[in-house]
Amino acid sequence: MALPELSDQQALNKDAMLQLQNRDSEGKTLFEKLYSIYLDETPALLKDLRDNLKSQDYDAAHEIVHQLKGSAAAMGATKIHSLTKLLLERKPGEQVADLEELPERVEAEFAIYRQEVDSALK
Repeated sequence: MALPELSDQQALNKDAMLQLQNRDSEGKTLFEKLYSIYLDETPALLKDLRDNLKSQDYDAAHEIVHQLKGSAAAMGATKIHSLTKLLLERKPGEQVADLEELPERVEAEFAIYRQEVDSALK
């Protein structure tokens, strides 16, 4: 069972972004600070996910998917959140094939999300 296409969803939940727009004493918003961390952590998590899948450590891979899901929800990365949520709702036996597909899908959606956020922050 393949992960579904999510063409009916936006990559960025702008309401989530707007909720984090208060500026600090340095003039940065909480969203900008968190976004910087998200940009650093997501590629690292995807690398760890690939490594765990390669070594067939599905428990560790499952934990990384939980991390991706939580951070995507917090950052308004709607499609990444949906993909990870859908995968986690499946039975463990059904997850393995989709786990193999997930890093590539998340990377693609992450690139779109990043473009939308960068455009919105300009």
